[in-house]
Amino acid sequence: ILLCPLHHGFVDKKELEAEYPTVLLRGYKKAHEDHVRAMTGTERKDRTTALRMVGQIRDHLVAISDADVRSAVFAHEERYVDEIIDIDIGTIPDAAGSAYIETARTKILSELRYRILPQIQDGTIRRLSVFALSRIPLLCELGYGIGDKVDVELYQHHRAPIEGWKWQPNGARVPFEIVEHVRGDDCDASRVAVLLAVSGGDVEKIQGSSRAKSVYVVRPSGVDPTRTLVSSPTTLEEFRSAYQGLLSRIEKEHRHAVGVDLFLAAPAPVAFIAGRDVARDVVPDVVIHDLVNGQYVAVSVLKTRTAVAFAPSERAPVVTPSLS
Repeated sequence: ILLCPLHHGFVDKKELEAEYPTVLLRGYKKAHEDHVRAMTGTERKDRTTALRMVGQIRDHLVAISDADVRSAVFAHEERYVDEIIDIDIGTIPDAAGSAYIETARTKILSELRYRILPQIQDGTIRRLSVFALSRIPLLCELGYGIGDKVDVELYQHHRAPIEGWKWQPNGARVPFEIVEHVRGDDCDASRVAVLLAVSGGDVEKIQGSSRAKSVYVVRPSGVDPTRTLVSSPTTLEEFRSAYQGLLSRIEKEHRHAVGVDLFLAAPAPVAFIAGRDVARDVVPDVVIHDLVNGQYVAVSVLKTRTAVAFAPSERAPVVTPSLS
């Protein structure tokens, strides 16, 4: 076994022979050879491109190392990461207002339009493994911008039982349900409100930001929403199925709605799915609300009924009078 001079100095010492027996060193060697064999033996179809987006969250920036990305992808997908593409919005100061959201959103859309989507269209990128931590409206924008043009695998930062980005092999599968709240006749029947209550959520807080008569809540079935609820990709699948069902329901039962007010108390992958699965030219424009100082505020709009979805200059400004 070939080691660097420093560690040869350790393992070759007679007095340390009991700490570094032959069987241990051979185990190290085999593990390393197996890892290299797996990395170099993967075919093109068994590879992926990692997309890493990190932004400030209330002036706090979380880093995601290359090693964390590659390790999490190989553990879950058994794929080699060809390239890690960064959308860096961490340098934009988070002022918790609409100006920050607009600046960061413009940066995201520009990166998608000029760097990422062309590679998806020409087949250079065939699969994306997404690692993202930022404000919820920006995660929705990222998902909406990527859409269904490429296969996507989502990752989440876990705090328990082990902190990191790897999905837990024994993570629970949690189903979701849709609960409808119908408000009084003085509310606006032309709007629909949706609360994604995955990690929390308070229906009463919505009343100050949306006058929609119909309020739909997507929540875990049989258990309370918690920050650690999403511990497996299967739970994301359950959420996505319920969410897509709700969007179809809105399409059928609210054909004349002029807009959907979207509220999220959810982890990053759920916010990504919430934007990605919005159907263009089918569902009304989606107004994303962000929690600012304990209250929901309309900060971003997914323009679903427009031919061009990615040009920042063609985004309509957020209009709030009809929401309050």
